[in-house]
Amino acid sequence: MPRKTSKAAKVEKVLHLLDTRQAGGRRRKATDKYQQIVNEEHARAKEAQNRANVAALRRRQRLEEENNFHKRERTHLNAVSSSRRV
Repeated sequence: MPRKTSKAAKVEKVLHLLDTRQAGGRRRKATDKYQQIVNEEHARAKEAQNRANVAALRRRQRLEEENNFHKRERTHLNAVSSSRRV
């Protein structure tokens, strides 16, 4: 059974195919097929980064809300206990 190719190996292959230098110093245009592959990889990476940013933002907001809740709860408990002391 063939091994699954890693993403790094795929990207390396695409970058090699996109190399605009050929033997003899001639330049060639990157083919549309491989340019599309690179663009798709960039789009996937950007989407993944956006998802990670949104997840981190939600996590921070949730922690902040939990901290605020606990602060309010402590303040309320302190107020109740101090009013009972009187």
